[in-house]
Amino acid sequence: MFVGVSRIELHISGAASLKEKRQVMKSLAQRIGHRFNVSVAETDHQDLYQRGTLSVAHVSISQHEVEKVLQKIADFSEANANAEVIRCTHSFFNPDKDFLDE
Repeated sequence: MFVGVSRIELHISGAASLKEKRQVMKSLAQRIGHRFNVSVAETDHQDLYQRGTLSVAHVSISQHEVEKVLQKIADFSEANANAEVIRCTHSFFNPDKDFLDE
Protein backbone atom coordinates (compact mmCIF):
# COMPACT_ATOMS: atom_id res chain seq x y z
CA MET A 1 0.00 0.00 0.00
CA PHE A 2 1.22 3.50 -0.85
CA VAL A 3 -0.05 6.89 0.28
CA GLY A 4 0.55 9.99 -1.80
CA VAL A 5 0.02 13.55 -0.67
CA SER A 6 0.03 16.48 -3.04
CA ARG A 7 0.25 20.08 -1.86
CA ILE A 8 -1.10 22.55 -4.42
CA GLU A 9 -0.40 26.23 -3.75
CA LEU A 10 -2.64 28.62 -5.67
CA HIS A 11 -2.78 32.32 -6.50
CA ILE A 12 -6.33 33.61 -7.03
CA SER A 13 -5.84 37.00 -8.68
CA GLY A 14 -9.56 37.64 -9.15
CA ALA A 15 -10.42 37.30 -5.46
CA ALA A 16 -11.09 40.58 -3.69
CA SER A 17 -12.27 39.00 -0.42
CA LEU A 18 -11.99 35.85 1.63
CA LYS A 19 -15.52 34.92 0.54
CA GLU A 20 -14.55 35.03 -3.15
CA LYS A 21 -11.36 33.07 -2.45
CA ARG A 22 -13.24 30.37 -0.52
CA GLN A 23 -15.71 29.96 -3.39
CA VAL A 24 -12.83 29.26 -5.78
CA MET A 25 -11.04 26.95 -3.32
CA LYS A 26 -14.18 25.04 -2.38
CA SER A 27 -15.21 24.61 -6.01
CA LEU A 28 -11.79 23.30 -7.04
CA ALA A 29 -11.56 21.00 -4.00
CA GLN A 30 -15.00 19.52 -4.72
CA ARG A 31 -14.24 18.99 -8.41
CA ILE A 32 -10.91 17.30 -7.63
CA GLY A 33 -12.50 15.10 -4.96
CA HIS A 34 -15.38 13.96 -7.17
CA ARG A 35 -13.38 13.51 -10.35
CA PHE A 36 -10.44 11.60 -8.86
CA ASN A 37 -12.04 10.02 -5.77
CA VAL A 38 -9.43 11.47 -3.39
CA SER A 39 -9.49 13.37 -0.10
CA VAL A 40 -9.01 17.13 -0.41
CA ALA A 41 -8.74 19.88 2.20
CA GLU A 42 -7.71 23.54 2.30
CA THR A 43 -4.67 23.40 4.57
CA ASP A 44 -2.85 26.72 4.55
CA HIS A 45 -3.20 30.47 3.95
CA GLN A 46 -6.81 30.61 5.18
CA ASP A 47 -6.42 34.27 6.14
CA LEU A 48 -5.06 35.48 2.77
CA TYR A 49 -7.64 36.25 0.10
CA GLN A 50 -5.48 35.74 -3.00
CA ARG A 51 -3.50 32.69 -1.90
CA GLY A 52 -4.55 29.22 -0.89
CA THR A 53 -3.25 25.71 -0.48
CA LEU A 54 -5.07 22.46 -1.13
CA SER A 55 -3.73 19.16 0.14
CA VAL A 56 -4.79 16.00 -1.66
CA ALA A 57 -4.37 12.44 -0.37
CA HIS A 58 -4.62 9.24 -2.41
CA VAL A 59 -4.05 5.60 -1.42
CA SER A 60 -3.31 2.79 -3.86
CA ILE A 61 -1.62 -0.57 -4.11
CA SER A 62 1.37 0.79 -6.08
CA GLN A 63 3.47 3.93 -5.98
CA HIS A 64 3.22 4.22 -9.76
CA GLU A 65 -0.59 4.42 -9.54
CA VAL A 66 -0.41 7.07 -6.81
CA GLU A 67 2.09 9.14 -8.84
CA LYS A 68 -0.12 8.89 -11.94
CA VAL A 69 -3.24 10.10 -10.11
CA LEU A 70 -1.44 12.96 -8.36
CA GLN A 71 0.06 14.13 -11.67
CA LYS A 72 -3.40 14.10 -13.27
CA ILE A 73 -4.67 16.20 -10.36
CA ALA A 74 -1.79 18.67 -10.81
CA ASP A 75 -2.58 18.94 -14.54
CA PHE A 76 -6.29 19.39 -13.80
CA SER A 77 -5.51 22.14 -11.25
CA GLU A 78 -3.29 24.00 -13.72
CA ALA A 79 -6.08 23.93 -16.31
CA ASN A 80 -8.43 25.65 -13.84
CA ALA A 81 -9.16 29.15 -15.18
CA ASN A 82 -9.96 30.64 -11.74
CA ALA A 83 -6.54 30.14 -10.11
CA GLU A 84 -2.88 29.89 -11.02
CA VAL A 85 -0.82 27.04 -9.59
CA ILE A 86 2.26 28.53 -7.93
CA ARG A 87 3.76 25.27 -6.71
CA CYS A 88 2.77 21.63 -6.61
CA THR A 89 4.71 19.11 -4.53
CA HIS A 90 4.20 15.39 -3.96
CA SER A 91 5.18 13.19 -1.03
CA PHE A 92 4.91 9.41 -0.85
CA PHE A 93 4.62 7.11 2.12
CA ASN A 94 4.67 3.33 2.39
CA PRO A 95 3.28 2.30 5.80
CA ASP A 96 4.53 -1.25 5.36
CA LYS A 97 8.15 -0.07 5.10
CA ASP A 98 8.13 3.31 6.83
CA PHE A 99 6.89 1.95 10.20
CA LEU A 100 8.95 -0.36 12.32
CA ASP A 101 7.12 -3.04 14.31
CA GLU A 102 7.04 -2.03 17.95
